[in-house]
Amino acid sequence: MAGAFNRSITVHNTQPVIGTMAHLHLWLSTPECHYPQEYNIERHALRDDWPIAAVGPVVE
Repeated sequence: MAGAFNRSITVHNTQPVIGTMAHLHLWLSTPECHYPQEYNIERHALRDDWPIAAVGPVVE
């Protein structure tokens, strides 16, 4: 719908791991997403104590 009205969309995400990867996928696959997604830098046990990946995703 954003493309039909020539509007940009921004991904809003405050959850770690799965939510971040889902939003990153949406951001990369949607031409109307012109701005990078925000990232929550506050401590979160799921991300900090039991990391799924040793290094986070890098998008260039």
